[in-house]
Formats: sequence, C-alpha cells, structure tokens
Amino acid sequence: MVLGGSIYAIWSVSVAPDPIEKKPMMILICQMHFAHAENWSVILKRAHLKGTKEEFPMADIVVSGSCDPQPESICISLTPLKVKPGRDLISKLIFVDQFNDKHVSEKITFHPNTIPSNMHANRLRSSPNCVFCNQPVTLEDQAKEAQMTAHTNCIWR
Repeated sequence: MVLGGSIYAIWSVSVAPDPIEKKPMMILICQMHFAHAENWSVILKRAHLKGTKEEFPMADIVVSGSCDPQPESICISLTPLKVKPGRDLISKLIFVDQFNDKHVSEKITFHPNTIPSNMHANRLRSSPNCVFCNQPVTLEDQAKEAQMTAHTNCIWR
C-alpha cells in the first residue's frame, strides 16, 4: 500500500448516523495504490485507525495483482475523533480483507479540511443551530473542519 498523493489526504468532521446519540465522526479521505503478489484477488472490505470503528461501510477495494496503475480513492468515517481542531492527523490505516486479515499502511499525514468562512457564514443563515446542542452558533464558534453547523466545543468536549 502506497499513498497516492499526500496533498489529497484530508480529514473533516461530520455527525455519526445514530439519530438518538448524536456524536461527532471523523471523515478521512485519501488516495492509495494497492498491489500484492498472490494468485487471487484480495478484497479490502473495511478500514479504520487503531482505537476507532467504522460508522459507514467503505466501498470494497479489489486488489487484483502486482500492478495498480491508478490510485484508489478512500473515504472512511470513524468514531471516536482522534484529532484536535486545526491539527494534522498522522496515523496508519488498517484495512481488513475478505479473509479478515489485516493490512497496515505506512504512516499517513491527514491535513484538516477547513471550510472557508464565507461558506460557513452562508450555512449559518440557513442552519443557525448546532447539530449537537441545538443552540445558535456564531461564526467565531463554528468548527472550521465541520461539514455541518456545530460549535467547536460541542465536537471536541
């Protein structure tokens, strides 16, 4: 496994799908090249970081052999958060294949995917309340990495 491009390795925050217990969820996006030397295909079914669990299943990645000319796009959603606001996340991805074998990547640096203030300002007009506490959010209190309206303090408690 080789990272496809370090500029494209980003993290952001969304809300986990459980409607009763609303909690923040990390979204990790990157591209990677995969290859192996076996006579069969390996199907990567899941991915996570140490100490996290998947919230949404990732799309299967079929690794057919030793030549992977195009990088695969990876998008995984995990809880709990393993990163602080504004900081890079440096970690290894753990992939699990169809045989339940684990494959660990090299360390990857995920950069925060900060949303421009004008986009947050537009969102605050249509959705002014935090998804976690349902209280109004000011632009100064809005989490820059959040894909939704949320106080920084509600995400990182």
